[in-house]
Amino acid sequence: MNDYKIELHDLVSETESNIYNIEKLIYTSRYSFLPQDFKVMSKQSIVILYSLWEGFVQEVFQIFLKEVNANVNSLYQLNEDFMLSQVENSFKQFQNYPSKEESRKKFHKRLNEFLLEDNHELNTVVNCKNNVEIDVLNNLFKTYGMEAIPYKWKEYSHPNNDLKQVMKDFLHYRNNQAHGNRITADVVIEHSEFEIYKNVVIDLLHETSRKLEECLNNRTYLK
Repeated sequence: MNDYKIELHDLVSETESNIYNIEKLIYTSRYSFLPQDFKVMSKQSIVILYSLWEGFVQEVFQIFLKEVNANVNSLYQLNEDFMLSQVENSFKQFQNYPSKEESRKKFHKRLNEFLLEDNHELNTVVNCKNNVEIDVLNNLFKTYGMEAIPYKWKEYSHPNNDLKQVMKDFLHYRNNQAHGNRITADVVIEHSEFEIYKNVVIDLLHETSRKLEECLNNRTYLK
């Protein structure tokens, strides 16, 4: 088995194990919480679940980029979206163009030198925006030469909520708790609710790993 396949498999297994450990800690009879303590812990379950999900996305795409880096010498071998993302991630001036003339000259000089290089070291920073919802994940897939995950996927279709809605609800819960929204102070995240978001995260762990492995095997990140 290739090293990247082992790394992908291990990362999925580790993240999934951590998710089940959080579930056991908060929602099983192994540990007994007072009602007020359970209220606090139940809300934190969503925050922790999201942190595991975002950490996974960052790390799994770094594994992907490291493997691509080992197999290409130049940005010009990559598909157009991939190449563009690499240039933009390497030069933040594209998002915040310098106002001073001297800074603009330095930027264009460095950019020209960069583009004329024969060998390029890929930037492995993964831009997840603010929240890793399904559109952000799909944008990463498209950038690197993969198909998006449809909103109506697996059991995430009528009569159930589609994938976009489930992830939207998940992030709504997480953001309210992470930002200390007082309106949700009395909210309790029941086990049945946690299971919904646990299951979608685990489904996406496996699907993301599968798509990245397939992309690396078939080299669809190339032109």
